[in-house]
Amino acid sequence: MNDDMRMVYESSNRSECSDRALVLAAVQIPFQVVDDIASCALVVPAEFSAQAMQELIQYDDENPPQIVAVTKPLISYNAVPGLVAYVVILCTVAVIADFASPDCPQILCVSWTIFNSSWL
Repeated sequence: MNDDMRMVYESSNRSECSDRALVLAAVQIPFQVVDDIASCALVVPAEFSAQAMQELIQYDDENPPQIVAVTKPLISYNAVPGLVAYVVILCTVAVIADFASPDCPQILCVSWTIFNSSWL
């Protein structure tokens, strides 16, 4: 290639640079990929720089960047105390309903059969 090379694209993302290189290869424009530690660049001979820029602009217009939907993490706001209270109330109501005898007029009448062998 010539010594008169012009940079037509530069990015810190290597895959974006590879996509643009594929565009230039598809339209048969000679190019070189120049990598360094922080970025990647596409350089073309000076006589192809205008055509290369036009092709890359057209590629960017046809392929806008994709916006990735960010899902919000589930925030429980320390739901453990409420969950424990719910379970305790649920179990208390179950015990009261199970041990209240039908002949006892009070709702909270719990018989001593809780210590019966039927629980074991």
